This record gives sequence, structure tokens and C-alpha cells, in this order.
Amino acid sequence: MASLPVNHSNVLQALRDVNKAAQLDITGADQTHTDLLESIRKLTLVVEKPVETLIRFRFEPLRNAAVRMALEANLLQTIWENKGKPISAQVLAEISGYDALFITRIMRLVTYVGYCDEVGENEYAANGVTYLLNTPGMIGGERHLYDLFFPIGAVLPQYMRETGFHQFPIKPEDKNPFYYAHDVQFWEFFDKYPEHRKDFDEYMAARRRGFAMWHETFPLTEIVGTNVKTDPEAVLLVDVGGNQGHEITSFHRAHPELPGRLILQDLPPMIERVSKDPPEGIELMPYDFFNPQPVKGARVYYFRSICHDWPDDRAQVLLTNTAKAMVKGYSRILIDEYVLHNTEASFRGSSMDILMMMYNSGMERTMRQWEGLLEACGLEIIKVWGMHSGFEQLIECQLKA
Repeated sequence: MASLPVNHSNVLQALRDVNKAAQLDITGADQTHTDLLESIRKLTLVVEKPVETLIRFRFEPLRNAAVRMALEANLLQTIWENKGKPISAQVLAEISGYDALFITRIMRLVTYVGYCDEVGENEYAANGVTYLLNTPGMIGGERHLYDLFFPIGAVLPQYMRETGFHQFPIKPEDKNPFYYAHDVQFWEFFDKYPEHRKDFDEYMAARRRGFAMWHETFPLTEIVGTNVKTDPEAVLLVDVGGNQGHEITSFHRAHPELPGRLILQDLPPMIERVSKDPPEGIELMPYDFFNPQPVKGARVYYFRSICHDWPDDRAQVLLTNTAKAMVKGYSRILIDEYVLHNTEASFRGSSMDILMMMYNSGMERTMRQWEGLLEACGLEIIKVWGMHSGFEQLIECQLKA
């Protein structure tokens, strides 16, 4: 197959960029590691011939399929339980009940992508990825993303031909991609399939970095705790749509010295669920964020992974409801979501944007889009914390002066 030759001058420059990024990454800062990964990605693209790039991309879904089959057969769970010692395909076959030949075939790709190590012919051992995968919630995350997204991906061309693609459906008959593939809306899907609800909840609990991470990365007291009211009735933090309260609980544990009430808000069914084992020091409040915010004048209103579920018109409503409850010059809104660069957006953020489009007709926003949305709500950005991270950022905003 004819292909353009590799430009070795570009390869050498890319290698120099990788070496420079690797030297900087010795400092251990999050941004330098992100830069190193990006330089390696660019090196791969420079080294690959066009045909090699196409082949790599075309076969990537098969890697996901191999990992998903390995999880279904409990292979990676069994390898992890072996605590780093080699285990053969034959032994895995005896434990799992699946054929040894089948196991060796799927494990070629599983080891290739690094989910565990191939340590001999048809022998495998756990590595760091295997251990991480077997921490609470992570296997549920693998199942959740594969089982929900891949059926959508399989029907996307047909969906586009039939509907023209509804990014933000308005009419009831305008099905979004998730409904087209699963015949039910995203959140209703979990009511229909409790096993998927369990996977989703465990995955969200695992991946929510929360305030425990923020307080280590950013000077949280500078954002939240400066000039707070010492009145015992004053509200320090409202976690709006906070689900089971992972963030606000982590924040309370990290900063028990800060004065003020802490309030977790979510829809009545979730609050009722949390109330069965309420987090210490946290007030529970049923609330729908499409209604006026009942808590007035809090120091901070925190939104994590809320706005990305909604197009601009709906996100504007929920943010404006809280903006009307704020005190100018004192109250803050903290939005914990992706802030994509206006150009050269990150892989993770761009991928999440497509995922939100498929699932909820939602979106991840660029810096320019956030500025426009917040201005329409009467808000202005003070600072975006972690802007160069490959993960979510923290938007600190206040009422416009």
C-alpha cells in the first residue's frame, strides 16, 4: 500500500520535545505531566505513516471489546486476586469456565493496551492498571461506558441519515442519540436497568475527585474561606445537585475549621436516599435547580458536572436561579467542569464533549462559550483554576460589578 514517507527531521524535533517535557516532568507538577503526554502523542503522529494512523484508529474499538470480554469473564479480576504472581490461560479457563483458546485470543489485546502484563506464553500478571481497575467503582465504569455508548456508536450513521442529528432536541419527536439507540432517555435508563444504575453510581463515586483533591491542588481557603461570615446561621457552602454528597463531605473533612453551614441539595428521591445514612455536619435539602434557589447569600454555591448535562438555554436558567440568590461582592459560584481551550482542546475534554452529546444532548464548553454563558446569567469569571490540566477545571465566578 503506497504511503507518504516519514519526515525524519520532524521526528527528531518531536523527540527533542519529548525529552524536554520529560525533564520538566521530573518536578512532579500536574501540568508538566500533561505536557509530556501531549508531546508523546505528537511524536506518535509524526512517526506514523498515514496508513498506520488509519489502521490504528480503525482497530481501536476491538481493544475495548477485548477488555470488556475479559471483565465479563472475570479474567482481570482473577489476575488481580493473584497478587502479581503469574497465572496461565489454562488456570483462568478452569476458574472462569471459558475456553483457554478464547482467553489467549482476547488477552493478546488486553495485554497490548496495558491492562495487565504478558509474562510468558499464555501467562499473565497484574500491573498498576490491573490494580487500579479493581478499586471500587472502576470496573463499573468500564461496563457503564462500553455497554451504554457502543450501542449508540453502532447506530449513529443510521441516526444521522434519519434525523439529521439533533444536538439539542426541542420537539418531543426529536430523539437524541441515546434515545434512538436505547429507546429510553439517559436517566430513565437507570430506572429500567438497576444493574446499570449500580455501575453508574459506583463509577461516579470513584471518579469524582471532589474537594479533597481541590484542597490539595488549589488554595481552597483562598477561594472559599476568606472573609466568611462567622454567624452560625450563615451558609458557607451549598453543593447544588450534589448527588450523594461526595464533594461537600470531602470538603468538610478537609476543612472542619471553617465556620458556616454546609448544605447538600438534590432532587427529593436522592435526598431521601442520602438521609438513610446522612453525612456528618451536612444539612440535606430537596431542591430542583430549575426553580428559584432557596438559600440566599451563601458564600459559595458549588456545581459539579451539572451544566454539561444541558444546552445553553437550560444551563442559563439553572445558573440564573442561583445568581439571583447571591450577594454582590461576597457570594461565589464554583463550577467544576471542563473548560476546553478555544483551539487545540484536550483529548479528554473533547471526548467528554462527544459523550455528553450522545448521552444527554449536553456539551463541554470552551473558555469562550463559558464566558458567553456566564455573562448571560449576570456573572463574570474571577479565575479558572487548573486551566492547563487535562482534567476538569474550577471556574470561580461572581455577580458582575
